Parts: sequence; C-alpha cells; structure tokens
Amino acid sequence: VHNIGSRRRRLSLQTRLALWSALILVLIGWAGLLIGEYRYDGVLSGLPFGERLLRAWFQSAAARTAGFAGLSDFGNLHEASRLLLICLMFIGSAPASMGGGITTGTIAVLTVAMWSFARGYATVHAGQRAISMAMIWRAVTVLVISLGVVMTATWLLLLNQNLDFSLALFEVVSAFSTTGLSLGATGQLDTFGRLLII
Repeated sequence: VHNIGSRRRRLSLQTRLALWSALILVLIGWAGLLIGEYRYDGVLSGLPFGERLLRAWFQSAAARTAGFAGLSDFGNLHEASRLLLICLMFIGSAPASMGGGITTGTIAVLTVAMWSFARGYATVHAGQRAISMAMIWRAVTVLVISLGVVMTATWLLLLNQNLDFSLALFEVVSAFSTTGLSLGATGQLDTFGRLLII
C-alpha cells in the first residue's frame, strides 16, 4: 500500500517565484520608505519608532496590492519615496491575482533571465527548472508595452496639464496598475487629463 500522505508536495516554480519576489519587494519597499521618510522633515519623522516600522511595512505592501495610503501627509512624500512607490506599483501583484501591474511573475522571470545571461549561461534556470525562451520573450513584451503605455500617457499628461514630472508619473502608474494611490493630482486635471487617467 502506497502512503500518499507521506510524500511531501513541492511548491510549483510559479508559486515559489511569486512568494520570493513578493517578500523581496516588500522588504525593499519597507527599507526604502524608512530611509526616505525617516529624515527630520519626512512623513514618518514625528512618529514613534515602532509605528514608523509598521507604517512603512504597510505602505510597501499596499503599494503593490490594496492601494491604501498608510502614511499621513501622503502628498508630501520625498521624491525618492515617490520613485520607490512608482516602481512597486508598476510591478504590481502576483500573477492570477486581482492586482494590476506587470506582475511579480514577469519581473521574476526577467530577473532570473538577466542573471543567467550575465553569467554566460545559454539557458535560463530557476531552481531545478528551465524557463523557456518563449516565456522570457513574453515577459519582455509585457515590460516593453507597459513602459510604452506609461511613458506615452505621462508625456501626454505633461503636455496638457500643469504638473511636475514625478506627480504625473505617479498618477499614471497608479492608474495603469489599478493601485488607486494618488498624490492628489487627479482632482486638478481637466477633462482630457481625467480621460487619460481613466
């Protein structure tokens, strides 16, 4: 009699890549927000240390998924923190989830492929599994098209609205990735700008 319960089920490659990339992105966002907003005039500066840690952690996770502004005075984020949140929103959540962005699966495949090619390998491996060139080209296609859409929309917004670059890019990436975060610029847009964001 074969005991099915005694065999350990391994997680699929997609699940392992999604879990690792989610953890790494949350940690990068957490550390980046702490560094960017810990300054004497940052939005975390007046809070106790434990609350700073918690709010930075929450905002790092929410930037890719829920879209809640967990930091007080969100519109006054430092430019470095804005850039970090833009990157997190652009990457977005895991494949097959309700979140937007290019997905953690795409960024994980591209990262593994770049690492493999930089080391001179002819094939791309993640763990014990090979990643096909078709999957890599699909990830590259998603990245290039997404960058094209975001840059075109940002350019059009800058051309027609009186916005700073980081403000326009933040609003466009938030809309593109269906995150829902805003620095308050959407309310200032005219009809064309709002239609563009939609």
